[in-house]
Amino acid sequence: MLTFRRVTLADRPAMLEICAGVWEGEDYLPNVFDEWVAELGGQFTAAEMDGKVVALARLTKFAPGEYWLEGIRVHADYRGQGLAAALHDYHLDLWRQWDEPGTLRLVTDSENLAIVKLCERTGFTRQFEFTFAEALAGAGPHRFSLVTLPEADRAFERLTQIPWYVELHGLCDLCWKWRALTPVYLAERIAAGAVWRWGEWEGVLLTSIEAIEGEGLWLQFPGVSPEDRLPFLSEARALAHTLGHRRVGWSAPMRPEILAELPSAGYTRTWESSVEYCFEIRQ
Repeated sequence: MLTFRRVTLADRPAMLEICAGVWEGEDYLPNVFDEWVAELGGQFTAAEMDGKVVALARLTKFAPGEYWLEGIRVHADYRGQGLAAALHDYHLDLWRQWDEPGTLRLVTDSENLAIVKLCERTGFTRQFEFTFAEALAGAGPHRFSLVTLPEADRAFERLTQIPWYVELHGLCDLCWKWRALTPVYLAERIAAGAVWRWGEWEGVLLTSIEAIEGEGLWLQFPGVSPEDRLPFLSEARALAHTLGHRRVGWSAPMRPEILAELPSAGYTRTWESSVEYCFEIRQ
């Protein structure tokens, strides 16, 4: 019999066993396990079969009405038994029971056909496609300057004028996660010293170092018009160098003209064949 419950710290050995073969032993979940267990805004769930933890997944809350589903893991010995689907359905039902108007989103690789079909079966819609790109930081001039809180309204207005804002449904990237780029969230990032004006407001850049564990500068939202995209992305590498980072990461929209520009700006696709889907459902 399959049952569900909240994960506790006592489940760490079971989690390590489940994650041992994920991404050749490089799964991130062991590094965030304690944080996920302690979170109060959602639910980190264990699926048990005959008293053994056989699968895990997490439903987390970004903001009022904004939820994210992630971290589905199934024990290697129990795959092919519908456990991922059962966890997906359980969290979807849980989200609906909370009856909070808003969205539930997730990201999956395009080649993960089981999850793609699962999302389609349960009423999710595909919002957009993206791929991961990266570049080495490089010394050079740049036109980035920090945005201050009194400039928050102007920065948000500029961002909403960028075609990407509409194409990405008003979302910004947390590296594998996407959340709404609202005035409140923008103000939080400005207060954290992570939002940059480019030139005389020709562009606005949201950044993060948390997304890639301090190893580089992550471009959460490169807010710039298409005609300025190439110099903007190139100068982001110089900004990273100025800040003492070794590399730059970005989730690039899967559009031919953007992919064609990556080499000219010094970027390459992290995994050449990788295409990720962002799915969403509303209530």
